[in-house]
Amino acid sequence: MRELLIKQRTRLINALRGLMAEYGIVVADGPQHVGELVAIVADPADRRIPTPLHQGLLVIVETLGGLERRIEIVEKQIVGWGRGNQTCRHLIIIPGYGPILSSAMAAIVVNPAAFTSGRHFSASLGLVPRQEGTGGKSLPSRRRGSSSAPSASAATAICAGCWSTARCRCCPASAASRIPGW
Repeated sequence: MRELLIKQRTRLINALRGLMAEYGIVVADGPQHVGELVAIVADPADRRIPTPLHQGLLVIVETLGGLERRIEIVEKQIVGWGRGNQTCRHLIIIPGYGPILSSAMAAIVVNPAAFTSGRHFSASLGLVPRQEGTGGKSLPSRRRGSSSAPSASAATAICAGCWSTARCRCCPASAASRIPGW
């Protein structure tokens, strides 16, 4: 649910940016800078945008605000569920795991003992090396990956957590929290 709301928010932000860019109103990238565009749309004295478009942009801004509120509610529910789940509490101490990822992993992997190795677990999430050879078999020229959406989302989130931890290692402030040998 959260992922769907975030995709909708991203689409609205991109629509707002694109429509306002046509009139020369541009701000820095990232959702944290959309507030500047929202302030321009909300200002009735600002005449850089034609009135018919301004009315449409107001609808986009109102919808965006509603999505932000819904995302906050869903995130609070996820964090609340995670606080009551022992597996989630164990996962959250892993560097790169936040409350959202640890809750998602606790929900997806109900029985970790079902996996005989870490390799089997990563394969269930779709984190497998790219296979270049055919092993002598003729295959279609273009193979598709797994269509399991939760696994793809979890794999993407795990990779993002790993990258954030790796990037954080470069910061002098995080030297005390580095993992030895990594």
